[in-house]
Amino acid sequence: MEELRQAIERQRAVCSGESAVIVKNLTTGERIACNERDVFPAASLIKLPVLFTLYKRKKEGFFLGERIRMEQGHKVGGFGILKDLEPGLTLSWKDLAVLMIIVSDNTAANWLIDFLGMDAVNREIKALGLSETELNRKMMDAAAKEMGLENRTSAADMERMFEAVLKDADSEEMMDILKRQQCNNKLPVFFGEHGGFAHKTGDLPGTEHDAGILFTGNQAFFTAVLTRDLRDNRDGIRLNQEIGRLVYHYGRQEREE
Repeated sequence: MEELRQAIERQRAVCSGESAVIVKNLTTGERIACNERDVFPAASLIKLPVLFTLYKRKKEGFFLGERIRMEQGHKVGGFGILKDLEPGLTLSWKDLAVLMIIVSDNTAANWLIDFLGMDAVNREIKALGLSETELNRKMMDAAAKEMGLENRTSAADMERMFEAVLKDADSEEMMDILKRQQCNNKLPVFFGEHGGFAHKTGDLPGTEHDAGILFTGNQAFFTAVLTRDLRDNRDGIRLNQEIGRLVYHYGRQEREE
């Protein structure tokens, strides 16, 4: 993996801002880590522990198929489609989870945070051992942001988050949602044929993240690229794309050997 490490460092060196990268072959355990515990604005990566907390409620007997009515007051701006739909629409809690992940819907995320409780999500974060991760505000909460409240995470915590999903009793269902991701302009841009990429992205001004598991051949690779303080967000997008390309080609070489 040394050649891959060097190639990743070359890409990081030409990217504006700060970055953290983890690449782990989940089959062999080989691992590359750069700034893995540096703290970054979480952006929409914070939606992963929200998803996990919802599925914990499912294990406690909560029915994710229960349907609830969307009111005008549920809507917030930013990513998603619910803000553009008419009030009165009924959705299931699982529908909200799917929308929160695959199109990063902020209305769905805030609705779930209100239902679960911010404290409950943070308790689950602590139980998972995510030491640099904290949910401090809902999506698009400008007042909280102005007060200095920001959601945060690290590449190492994202690695632990995905490992927890893989080990969970509801892993198949959560991984299916993550594989249906529609925000695919970063890590997977240069992926060729593969068995699925289960991932979540996040972005803010100066920040571009992507983290997930690539299934290719009989191997699986966890990859996380987190950035902050970018002069231009396109720099972070390019870094994600180039590291995704390097990981995919490394995995293909491993299959051929």
